[in-house]
Amino acid sequence: HAQRGVDNFVIMDNNSTDGTREKLEELKKKFEITIIDEKGVYNQAKWMTKLAHIAKQKYNSTWVIPNDADE
Repeated sequence: HAQRGVDNFVIMDNNSTDGTREKLEELKKKFEITIIDEKGVYNQAKWMTKLAHIAKQKYNSTWVIPNDADE
């Protein structure tokens, strides 16, 4: 995505245990990434809306592309 012009990322980690969090921390050194931790049962509508609001508030984003790595 960064190679295609995405300027920053707001990423949610929902209790990952597969090394995702470690990879994200590594990528933060290279890219503008905000990581949000959410626990509990996944609630796509609520959490994707939250990420979009963070992108707008923190980065003043005009375009937000929701993407779920599990889908």
